[in-house]
Amino acid sequence: MRFPRITEHAVERYISRVDTSAPFEEARSSVARIITGGRVRSTPRHWMRSHVRTTPGLRYVYCCEQPDVCALVLGGAVVTILTHDLCRRPHMVTEDDGRVTRAGNVVRLDSYRHRLPDWEEAA
Repeated sequence: MRFPRITEHAVERYISRVDTSAPFEEARSSVARIITGGRVRSTPRHWMRSHVRTTPGLRYVYCCEQPDVCALVLGGAVVTILTHDLCRRPHMVTEDDGRVTRAGNVVRLDSYRHRLPDWEEAA
């Protein structure tokens, strides 16, 4: 597995969900540390299961240094960051087609697939 590209969206989500005081480059470094030191799984942890659906190609990366933080990797890129606290909130709902709906916002994880190169193809 090759190192995925870290999207600006993922860095922004790290700042808003994990460390609101982190400057952008520091947050990018933190996301990179999660990816390099983390364990890649094809299934979400128990605290995420009611909020995300298994999507083909979607990988969940967890790091023991921040066990309540998950980087979602799809199509060779870190597409967003989720936290245990965020997933405990009752206003997140998973739709049957794999969308995660939160307060009127819909995140379509499969929409990233056509825009991002596969890790193996990117080299």
